[in-house]
Amino acid sequence: MKPNRLPGKQQQRCLDLLAEGFLYKEIAARMGLSEHTVVAHLLKLRNRCGAHSQVQLIMAAWKRGWIKRQGA
Repeated sequence: MKPNRLPGKQQQRCLDLLAEGFLYKEIAARMGLSEHTVVAHLLKLRNRCGAHSQVQLIMAAWKRGWIKRQGA
């Protein structure tokens, strides 16, 4: 995968909600997806970033400009 490729629309929404502190189950409910689909979207992003945890994913996404600091 290309490391600088932007996340897809659903991947981006999952990432945004994760960064806001929502649990997988809550993200799934808000988006009308299964929890499994949310996990799959976030796992693809983790692999793309080389992240090994949710925190690493959020930090890598922030550095890439995929998410913005809340309130900014």
